Amino acid sequence: MGTQRRLAAGLVLAGVAAAASAFALPDLPARTAIHFGSGGTPDNYASPLLAAAFIPALMLALLALFEGLVRVDPLRENLRESEGAYDGLVVATLAFLVVVHALVLAYNLGYDVPTADATYVAVGVLYVALGVAMRRVDRNWIVGFRTPWTLSDDAVWERTHAVGSVALVLAGVVTVAGTVLAPAYGVWFVVGTILAVAVFTYAHSYVLYRRRHPDGESTTR
Repeated sequence: MGTQRRLAAGLVLAGVAAAASAFALPDLPARTAIHFGSGGTPDNYASPLLAAAFIPALMLALLALFEGLVRVDPLRENLRESEGAYDGLVVATLAFLVVVHALVLAYNLGYDVPTADATYVAVGVLYVALGVAMRRVDRNWIVGFRTPWTLSDDAVWERTHAVGSVALVLAGVVTVAGTVLAPAYGVWFVVGTILAVAVFTYAHSYVLYRRRHPDGESTTR
């Protein structure tokens, strides 16, 4: 995709969120729900203007952050080599925020939407998208399964991402299926699966590194 197209895609998504806010703003209640508990009950409120502006502003801030990080990463050349994967990570994250924003606006406009369950499903889809992209990202300091061992050895990075990306996709599938089949436990699927992936990839990278460097020497190859 490249920097210009990534920026364009991000700005389009932020524009979609802003347009939805502009459409909904006149009809938002004086106390607009902006956060929901695990059961879907609102537990935090804001003014209509703040509720309408927050996600679009957050998306722009994240887009600027993603672009800035690429330029300061010591391994930015690796990111340029795997720019398509990085593009996927950025666009998937921003698209997820658009979905969340739409759900919040719909709830506040009086539509009967299962806000919490739909959000958990969206998280599961995000896990899948990130897992697919993570398979193709080269060693860097910004995104990926960054452990002391993956960052110290290209081979450990590649092998950890080969299996970790599959684990993340499976986490997404389990989260979506679990939420649909047992919605009362949706939040546990969201949290439990990502924690399992984190523990697995951390341990896996350590074992791989120790096998390659039994004497503790370090290399990036």
